[in-house]
Amino acid sequence: MKEHVEGIDDWDEPNLATQYIEQEAKTIVNKVESPDVGMAYSMNAYAGCEHGCIYCYARNVHEYWGYSAGLDFERKIIVKKNAPQLLRKQLMHPKWEVMPIMLSGNTDCYQPAEKNTA
Repeated sequence: MKEHVEGIDDWDEPNLATQYIEQEAKTIVNKVESPDVGMAYSMNAYAGCEHGCIYCYARNVHEYWGYSAGLDFERKIIVKKNAPQLLRKQLMHPKWEVMPIMLSGNTDCYQPAEKNTA
């Protein structure tokens, strides 16, 4: 019987750098219509998540942007660069009713890349 040196967790996958894909979003605050979720609004500054948790429910949303729910979700992070301006516009709108906004209900708002920004 031949013994294999490689382990089950050894992959031939190259360690590719994460791509940050800048996008101009149309809106940033989303009304949550689901009655079983305890929030009225959510805001996601990113799509995809470098943390790469295998159990993340947000993975399939990445396919909407034309990327895979697998490694693309972890390595291709869509950054909504105009998020601060859109949020300000939303909060300053005369018809805005003050309500809590859930930050990053879809992916983690604390991406590892943020540790490198000043």
